[in-house]
Formats: sequence, C-alpha cells, structure tokens
Amino acid sequence: MRILEEVGVKIDDERILALFEKESCEIDHTKRVVRVAESLIEKSLRKLPQTFNLYSRRSDEMKIGGGDLYFVSAIDNSHILDRETHQRRIGRLNDVADIAKLMDELAYHHMCAPAVIAHDIPPALRVVYAAFEVMRNTEKHCIVCPTSGAEARYFVRMGAVLAESEQALQEKPIISTGIASTSPLTFPKSTCEVLWEFAGKRLPFVAIHASMAGATSPVTMAGTMALANAESLAEIAMSQLISEGTPVVYGGAITPFDMRYGWPSYGAIEYGMFSIATAQMARFYKIPSYGAGGATSANLSDAQCGYEKMGSSMLAYLAGHDMMCDASLNANGLTSLDSIVIQDEILGMLARFGAGFQVNAETKAFDVVKKVGPGGDFLGEKHTRDNFRTDFYYSDLSSRSSYEAWLSRKGMALDEAAQNKAEQLIKQHEHDEPQRAGSTQLLQVLEEAKRELTSFAS
Repeated sequence: MRILEEVGVKIDDERILALFEKESCEIDHTKRVVRVAESLIEKSLRKLPQTFNLYSRRSDEMKIGGGDLYFVSAIDNSHILDRETHQRRIGRLNDVADIAKLMDELAYHHMCAPAVIAHDIPPALRVVYAAFEVMRNTEKHCIVCPTSGAEARYFVRMGAVLAESEQALQEKPIISTGIASTSPLTFPKSTCEVLWEFAGKRLPFVAIHASMAGATSPVTMAGTMALANAESLAEIAMSQLISEGTPVVYGGAITPFDMRYGWPSYGAIEYGMFSIATAQMARFYKIPSYGAGGATSANLSDAQCGYEKMGSSMLAYLAGHDMMCDASLNANGLTSLDSIVIQDEILGMLARFGAGFQVNAETKAFDVVKKVGPGGDFLGEKHTRDNFRTDFYYSDLSSRSSYEAWLSRKGMALDEAAQNKAEQLIKQHEHDEPQRAGSTQLLQVLEEAKRELTSFAS
C-alpha cells in the first residue's frame, strides 16, 4: 500500500480523477498523479464480487472464482507461421477467422480472442474487424481487445446484438476484456476510456499487470510484485468508483527481461513463479485470478516450446487460477495452428491431472485381483473392459505406439500431426457452420464503426 499512498499512480482521465477527488484523495492535477489511501482500496475490495459467471453464446456457464480453470486463446500476435509455407509472416484478417474456427472446435479452449493482428486492415479498423471475425466464427465466450473508448462502445453494442439486448448482456456476459496498466504506475487516456465503458456497463474485465521485471518494474521479483499489486489495486479502485459491484479478475502476465538479449523471456521459470504469486495475492484479497500460461520464447513447436509451455501451464494450473491465457510462441509475438493444437493437448492433460481418480470398491478392484491372482494378467478381464476408458487420458495427437507402428503411420512428427489436426478441425467447422444468429446486425454495427473510426483517424 505504501506505493499507492506515497508514490501514487498517474491517471490521464479527468472523470476518474474527479471520482478520486470526491474520496478526498491527494491529487496533483498538473502531473495527473493520485495518491490512493489504504482505506479506499479496502472499501473497493469489499464491493467486488468474489464469484461471477461468464457465458458462451450457447449459454454455457463458467463460474469465475468457483474453483475451475478456464483457458483464454492467444491474443494479438503480430506474426503467424503460414499454413502452406510454414514461414513467419504478418497476421491477416483471414488468420483471425481461421483461428476462431479452430478454437470453436477445441475442447479445452473456453474463451476466444483475436489471435493475431490483422495487418491487411487499416490500423484504425484492425481491432473492430478482428473482433467481428471472432464473434461470427465462434460460439464461445469472446475476449475483446479495445484500444479506445470508441472501440469499447462498439464492442458493447456487438455483444448486445448477440445477447439480444444490453440488459441480457449484463445479466449473462458473453464478452469481456482485459485492461492493462502501463508500467510503471500509469493509466493512459485510452486505457481509462476502455475502463470507463466496461465498468460503466458493469461488464467483467481482467485487471492485468504486465510489467517486464528489470525494464518497466524492479529487477527483483518482490519489487516487481509490489509494483504490480499497486497497479492492479488502483485499477480495481477505479472500477468500483465508476460502478460498484463491477466484476473484476485480478490478473498478471509479468515477464522477466533478459538483460543479455534485451528481450522479454516468456519461457523463463520465473514467468510461472510470477503467475503463482499473482494467484496468491488474489486469494489474499478473496477475488478471482488470471494468470498467463502456455508461454514460450521458442520460435517453432520444438522441444523448447514443449517444455516451456507445459512448465508455465502446469505452474499456472497448480497456482489455482480461475483463468489462464495462452502466450503463444516467440514471447507472445508469433502463433501457429500447430502450437495452438499442442497447447490444447497440454490443457487436456492438466484437466485429467486435476480430476484425480476415484477410490471405491469397484476401482480398488479386489475381486478381479483375487480372480487373476499371482502371475496372471488383466487384459481379458471384464473389469478392464468396463474401466479402461475412465482412468486414463487418451491422446489422439501424441505418439504412444512402438517405433515400428509409428513408422507405419508415416513417422509423423508432433508439429506435423498437430498441423494436420488443425486443418481438419477448421474444415469440419466450415462444413458444420450454421448461419450465426445476429450476423446481419453485427455487420451493421461494424459498418457504423468503420465510418466513425475512419473519420477519427483522418
């Protein structure tokens, strides 16, 4: 709390500064820095719901804070590995659509965001066009990524179209967002505008601290966590001043900054340690938490990618987060269809791990052990036939056969098998795709956004 009380945070929005002023906070209006009292933070935390629900367009309910983990797709990568050439290139709008279709088919990706930046769309329209493609190509919960108040307002309108009214959207939110401070201790005007729109409608969001330890926050992990915590608490206070009871998730995506290369190290073990610390802080405040997982600095779906993604995902899972986000390849700058499928496989393993196993008379299997006795085998037993599907996770991606059997099936490497599965799932989605409800109305909102945002840019 000392950081908030003695250093303060810069908030570039007069409306929010005025709300803090009503709470008798000390404000330097020239620097737009507000010092936040501990009592206001404590009051804000008491107003937060400890649990709330998010929904898919199919009305699937996800209780955030209820003990289950929900996974968010990769977000806003600048580049993608091309489906045909497998070479790195900039993202395009059709990539956003293809990945949304893939996400809609994957079992363990629960929420879908624009996975790449659509560089083939004019900069002023990239964000809304990407969100449009996600909304019309998946029925899962949509994470939108507005960069301005105007974009946020259009996303709320799009969500209301899909939910059939703004009230229905508030009651069963099928969209949410993440709102990140700019470390250290800064909330730019654009960030404040997005916060104002979402909190003003009492729509859920993740308050994300995303500093780079050693660059935009102290190099020590404790110092970085102290700074990050101050930023998240300030954002929570802002949300509750705008609208009491707005659902907020305490979130973090902190990366160590590798001083040798001048680059964030997403695959570092400390990345997962920061995720654990974030979950512990959220539990201390009795609110839901979000952590980044599936993180790697690898540039391909290679061995480094595998061990880093599994390591960061496992740590985030064991930390007890309510939401976890895929951090893609190349320090969240690159994605690929195969890496997305591999991440889903990792999530399936984690879900199996978290389910544990049943212990009862049937599963302890005394009768079949007595029947088989010393030196026998259990392959032909009815107990095996009845139960072999229940206790084990069966992968349709990983190689688990003999070397000879693997060769007989073309000796396919994991990345190739994952790419093939991705292609099949996208085709399956296109074949089964119904006419999405609200598509015409969504297009109308998009056209309005195009006119307004283009005029802003000019």
